[in-house]
Amino acid sequence: MAKEQKSKAELYREERKARIAKASKGKKSGSISVGVNAASDKTDKKIAIGVVAVLAVVLVAWLVNFLGIPQRLNTVMTVGTEKVSAAEYTYYYRQTYLSTYQQSYYIQSQYGFNLGFDYTKTPDEQEYTGSDMEANEDGSNPTWADYFRKTTEENITQIKTLCAQAESLGISLDEEDLKAIDDDIEELRASVADEENGQGVSLNVYFRNNYGAGVNEKFFRELAEQEALAQKVSEAKSEEFSNALTDDEINTYYEENKDSYDLVDIAVFPIAIDEDAETPVTADDAKAKAEEMLAKVTDNDSFVKYAQEYASEDDKETYAEASATVFDFISQENLTSTSCEEVTEWAFSEDRKDGEKTVITTDTAAYVVLLNSARYRDDSATVDVRHILLQYEDGATDEEKAEINAKAQELYETWKNGDATEAAFSELAKTDSDDSSASNGGLIENISKGQTVDAFENWCFDESRKPGDSGVIQTEYGAHIMYFVEKNDEPLWKTNIKSTLASEKFNDYYEELKGQDANKVEIKENKVARLVKKISKPAL
Repeated sequence: MAKEQKSKAELYREERKARIAKASKGKKSGSISVGVNAASDKTDKKIAIGVVAVLAVVLVAWLVNFLGIPQRLNTVMTVGTEKVSAAEYTYYYRQTYLSTYQQSYYIQSQYGFNLGFDYTKTPDEQEYTGSDMEANEDGSNPTWADYFRKTTEENITQIKTLCAQAESLGISLDEEDLKAIDDDIEELRASVADEENGQGVSLNVYFRNNYGAGVNEKFFRELAEQEALAQKVSEAKSEEFSNALTDDEINTYYEENKDSYDLVDIAVFPIAIDEDAETPVTADDAKAKAEEMLAKVTDNDSFVKYAQEYASEDDKETYAEASATVFDFISQENLTSTSCEEVTEWAFSEDRKDGEKTVITTDTAAYVVLLNSARYRDDSATVDVRHILLQYEDGATDEEKAEINAKAQELYETWKNGDATEAAFSELAKTDSDDSSASNGGLIENISKGQTVDAFENWCFDESRKPGDSGVIQTEYGAHIMYFVEKNDEPLWKTNIKSTLASEKFNDYYEELKGQDANKVEIKENKVARLVKKISKPAL
C-alpha cells in the first residue's frame, strides 16, 4: 500500500536512482556516469582503441617504407653468397636509365631528334637500337628495358665477383681511398644543395627522388666503397698481368697489328670538285690545278706557302696556318678522317719513301700530298704533366684574355709562395681548373708528340725539362699553369700494347671467375620484372 501511495514522479526518481547505482558498481569512488550504460561505454572504447591501433600500423608501415627498409631487405638477385637487394638493383639500374634518359631529353629538346632512345616512351615499349645485344631466343628484338637490365646485372655481377677476391689478394681500402669517397660525397652534397645550378635539396632527398627510398647517404657510401674495392682489385690484377708481359709478346702483337700503331708525317691540301658552283670546277680542273701546285712544292715550308696561294678566297685565312695542312705523328685512322681513304692507303704503303709527293683524285677533290716522313713506329718517350686551365670564353677580346692571363699568373704565384709541392698543385687543380683533368688533380699521363697544341707540346718536350719544373703558358684555349711530373722511358706504342694485352688477360681472368660455382648468379625473375617496371620512369 505504501508503494501505491507514492507519486509517479517519486517512483521514476527511485528507478533512475537504482539504475545509476547499478551502473556505478565497480567504479572508483567519486566517478560519475551520466546517460550512458555500461555496454555502450565499453563498445565505444573498443572502437577508439581499434582506430588508434590501425592508425599506428599505417604510420609504422609508411615510416618503414619511407626509410626504404623493405627495399634493402628484399633480395632480387644473388652473386655467389652475396645478396643483392631491390635497393641496390634499383641504384645501378637507375644510373644507366637516367643517363640515357637525360641525354635523349637534351638531344630531342635541343635538336628535335633522338639517337635511338625516345624519352617520351617507357623502355619496354621501344626496341633497343644499339649493337651490344643479340635477338631474343624467340627471335624478337630486345627492348631498352632488356638492355638496362643486362647492363645492371653485368655491373653488379662484376662488382660482387671482384670484391669477393679482395681478401685473398690482400687488397682493402686505405685512408686515401676512403677520403676520396668522402670528398665525392661532399662534392655531390654541395652540388645538389645549390639552388641555382642544382636541385636545392638535401643529399638524402636527392637519393630518394632519383633512386628510391631504399637509397640514402649511408647506403650510397656502402655502394661507393664496394665499387672502389672492385676497382682496386681490377687495377691490381691488370698491373700484375702488364708486368708479366715479355718483349716477345709485345713485339709479336705489334707486328700483327702495326696498322693501328704506325704513324706518318704528311702535308695534305684538297682542291674541291664543284661543278655546280658559280664558276664550275670539274675533276679535270681540280686535278690540273693540284698538279700545278705540286710542281712548285719542294719541301714542307713551300707546301704551306702554296696551299695558302691556291686556297679559295674564303679559305685563305684558314690555310695561313701550317696546322691546316701539315699533320705530324698522324695515324691511319686520323689521316682518313682528316682527308680520305685514298690518301691514307697511299701514305701508309710499305714502299713509300720520305719526301715523296703526288696528286690523288677522288670524286670530291684532288689532293696535293707531300710525305715528309714515311711510315714509322714512334719510339720517342712520353711525359706526364699536371696543368691548371683558366679557359678563355668564346670570342674573348684581347683585354679579356689579358685578365685571364693575369689571374693565372696570380694563382701560380700563390702556389709558388705556398708549399709549391705536386700535392698542393693537385689540390689547386681540383678547385680552380676548367679542364676535364681537374678531378684527377690536373694529371695527364703518357703525352706523346703530336697530341697537343704547339705551345703545350713545346713546353712539355723542352729538352731541359725536369721533374718539378713549373710555369705559365698561353694557348688558344686559355692560360695553363704547368707542372712537369716526369719523363717516361717507355714509348707510347709499347704502353698502349701492354694496356691492350693486360686488358685481354684480365677479361679472361674475370670470365674464369664468373664461371666458378662460388660466383654463380641467380636472378629472381618475377621480382626483378616487377621492380624494373616500377623504376623505369623519370622520377620515383
